[in-house]
Amino acid sequence: MEINVVLIDDEEAAVENLSYILQEYCPEVQILATETSLAGGIRCIKRHKPDLVFLDISMPPEGDGFDLLNAFPNRDFHVIFITAHEDHSLKAIKKHAFDYILKPVDYQEVVSSIEQFKLWLKRSRANEEEHPGTIKLSTSEGVHILKPDQVLYCKANGSYTTVTLSDGGSILVSKTLKTLEDYLPQKGFIRIHRSYIVNMAKVTRLLKRDGGALEVTDGTLIPVSENYREGLQELFS
Repeated sequence: MEINVVLIDDEEAAVENLSYILQEYCPEVQILATETSLAGGIRCIKRHKPDLVFLDISMPPEGDGFDLLNAFPNRDFHVIFITAHEDHSLKAIKKHAFDYILKPVDYQEVVSSIEQFKLWLKRSRANEEEHPGTIKLSTSEGVHILKPDQVLYCKANGSYTTVTLSDGGSILVSKTLKTLEDYLPQKGFIRIHRSYIVNMAKVTRLLKRDGGALEVTDGTLIPVSENYREGLQELFS
């Protein structure tokens, strides 16, 4: 199972160290490219379309890794954040990082993250082969197999997630929104708020008042958080 990755860090030494670890201990990983700037990283991701990006959080003077992610509102790659500051970990998780690793980078942590990603990739591909083009949701009542166009949006509900359907029904899933995000098709379903994921095929309007909101086909207005606003406006334009 080959995993295509891009490495983005403003420190050349950090890029070289991570490259060495991946090449030495993770033979399934193919490094497509490395970058040391945010602008270069954005171009690199668009050009190479990796499965996974190792991304430094602090990249002065351009900004940080979160700014890079805002350039990809319809993100179809996963992220492992690299950071020297542990206080960034919670924000990284909220930004849907697959994992995060503290600097100085230890090779065992890199190997562990890659192994976790391999397991997720294997599970995701197996589900797609078993039910191609569908979403499989497990609840206390059983397993629901849905087509993507049956889902309007997903809302965090504590340690659960409520999935609202286009027929007016809903499903309560015993997974956090972050976990459910990994089960949804990467194209079409977009995180617009820490509490919401929306099926963009069901969006009818982007409203700019009151900080911004998306209207879906049943008339529901879903708030867009500031972190996602700019990327969504670019997507609509």
